[in-house]
Formats: sequence, structure tokens, C-alpha cells
Amino acid sequence: MTRPSASTAARAALHAVPVPGWIVLTSTLLLAGVVAVDAPAALRVPLALAWGLVVPGLAWADGVRGLDGADALLVAVALSAALLLLAGGVLALLSVHSGVAAFVVLAVTAVAGVVRSARHRAAAGADAGGAR
Repeated sequence: MTRPSASTAARAALHAVPVPGWIVLTSTLLLAGVVAVDAPAALRVPLALAWGLVVPGLAWADGVRGLDGADALLVAVALSAALLLLAGGVLALLSVHSGVAAFVVLAVTAVAGVVRSARHRAAAGADAGGAR
């Protein structure tokens, strides 16, 4: 049996990332760009609020089985709110009063959820393929 090439393995890893994962990664990079270019507050604040209320919990909600679109969104918002409170509390205890620091913590948490979800899907696919 031949070993798959690096590009084949990379394509397989990309296909293991679910649609919410792509939304998380794309929106996180978009918001990071808006923050990096120091966009006007009238643009930056609504985008950051929308991102903070949905995206951090979206990848983690993807792991909950049996949810349809609306239920998954509600779970994502609830998880995002919990993560916002947790991150804010930890940063306040550490006396770090920075919106950028909060964004970085939440972005890392969101990306960790994408990685967990992709690994879980890849493992489930490998198990299903080996069970044939």
C-alpha cells in the first residue's frame, strides 16, 4: 500500500474541518484584520460584538449531536456568552484590561474548538472506514 502524499493528507485534513469550522476561521481572520488596520469604531464594535456572541462557541456547539440549525445557533450563543464571561473574569483577575487580549483568548478558544471538531470527525471517519 502506498503512503499518501503530503498534499493529499493536507486536503484530507481540510475536508475534515466542518462548515462551522470554516465560518469560525474565516470570521476570526476577518475580525483580526479589522482590528489590525484599526478600522473606525463604528465598524469594529458591531463586528466584534457579533463575533463575540456567536463565533467562540460555534465550533464547540458543532460537537453536540442531534442539533438542527436553530438549536446549534442557540447553543453556540450560550457557549459564547459563557466563554466571554470566563475570559473576562480571568483577564480581570490578571489585571489585563485589553480588548485585544480578550479577542486573542477567545480566538484561540474558538480555533481549539475547530481543531477538536476536525480531529473528532477524522477519527470517526477512520473508524467507519476500518469497520467495513
